[in-house]
Amino acid sequence: MIHLNKKVLTALAMVASVAIYSSAQAGEYEGKWLLKDTDGTPFEAIFKGDGTASGTHGKSMKHGFWKEDADGITIKWDTGWTTRITKQNNQYVKLAFKPGASVNDKPTNKSDAIKEN
Repeated sequence: MIHLNKKVLTALAMVASVAIYSSAQAGEYEGKWLLKDTDGTPFEAIFKGDGTASGTHGKSMKHGFWKEDADGITIKWDTGWTTRITKQNNQYVKLAFKPGASVNDKPTNKSDAIKEN
């Protein structure tokens, strides 16, 4: 039988707490979302727990990666576009930035973001 000292047990408990908190936080943005493109046309985006993103956009499929930060998530699409989803008051907002633009620039597009599941 393995005997663990108090420091090891405390460290393991902290790691478990962080893992549970992280997965709970990530769950806010994981899943399927309804967004609108710069023309106002709706499309779906899916954010998976492994950090990958995919989305229908017209007849094409977009792929990319997303990362959560203190204010929401940032999605870097393989098309060069960047999307930010943040929570403002009681609703989510999508900001889109054209290729070459920074998320600190004025967004190219702004629309509601609705989580579908």
